[in-house]
Amino acid sequence: MIKTEKYWEDEAGHMVRGEIKSSGLDYNILSEELLKMGVNKNPECLRLAIRRGKFPFKLFLQIQAASKRYKMKRAESYNVEH
Repeated sequence: MIKTEKYWEDEAGHMVRGEIKSSGLDYNILSEELLKMGVNKNPECLRLAIRRGKFPFKLFLQIQAASKRYKMKRAESYNVEH
């Protein structure tokens, strides 16, 4: 069965939303984390692009990097508190 472009856009959006959710990010925090990396994206634009599944692959990689960085920061702060 041939997959449509819409199918792949939906899959991309699901993958990114899953990454965001699993790391404890929301779009505001994601926007802040991306800005720390030099990527200026406002939360609403991120939400819309991800919902549509239409975003450049570099943004996908940037979101993964921001997510990883945020998870590490949360783990470090948890370890300090406990």
